[in-house]
Amino acid sequence: MVRQGTKVSPVRSKQLVRQFRRQLSAWLFLAPALIILGLFLFYPAAMAFWMSFHDWKSLGGHTWIGLKNYHRLLTFPYFLDSVRNTLYFTLLNVSGTMIISLVIALLLDADIRGRHWFRLCFYLPVVTSGAAVSLLWKWILQGGELGILNHLVSLVGLPMQDWLGNPRWAMPAIVVVNIWKHTGYYALIFLAGLQAISPEFYEVARVDGANRWQLVRHITIPLIRPYTTVVAVIATIGALKVFGEVYVMTGGAPGQATYVLNYYIYQLGFRFWKMGYASTVGVVLLLMVLVFSVLNLRVFEEREPVL
Repeated sequence: MVRQGTKVSPVRSKQLVRQFRRQLSAWLFLAPALIILGLFLFYPAAMAFWMSFHDWKSLGGHTWIGLKNYHRLLTFPYFLDSVRNTLYFTLLNVSGTMIISLVIALLLDADIRGRHWFRLCFYLPVVTSGAAVSLLWKWILQGGELGILNHLVSLVGLPMQDWLGNPRWAMPAIVVVNIWKHTGYYALIFLAGLQAISPEFYEVARVDGANRWQLVRHITIPLIRPYTTVVAVIATIGALKVFGEVYVMTGGAPGQATYVLNYYIYQLGFRFWKMGYASTVGVVLLLMVLVFSVLNLRVFEEREPVL
């Protein structure tokens, strides 16, 4: 039996042509962004993954060595120190950032005079150069009597510290600087979530006798869960990739107290010219980012709030 083809009606044909043109226009608008992402994101990532299987010399070519770079991870100097320091920094930074930015957002959401100026003040560090911020805080945290923080500490009778030269204080100091710089950005995300909550929820809860803490705990926090997820994921990715503050303020010192993965990759690639091994550590960092992002999505996954 011969199957006869179906003829497309002129109306349907015109609809298909219009649909094709709309899709073509969309892809043409997206093309510049996709090309830029491909050149500066996807291609370097794929190239780094390929380089991780090679003994790569910067000028002398490369040799395929398979998984040897991955086998040497645990025995290579400072790798475990950099992983431990990165996890320590991420834990302190993300927890502090989320708490402080939420508190700031709650304050900025209040009906106070000049709150727009306060929002601007909190956001100014975000748009300030990271190198400039790091140099400023390096001056503030300078050891001895020349440091501004030490001068303030001495005025209240407390002992002065070498904030960036003491292994005990160096990493917490960098955490404080990172939180100070980025808190305004995350506070605005939380503020958007707070302003999306209908005032009716609070009015009903106040009628039932709820106090301020109960409003925050049972209404605000459950309803801004999607925004909390966004902040947690972005803050975690940023913390795992920290580099600028470490490079400018401590250079990984004292000892290896602030030796984080990104700084370790920089040292391997641009000081010792071990491009293959640096790419291997970069792949490990990428896997850590993916794992922690998935964990954040699971922990802060959206649930129906109990009001």
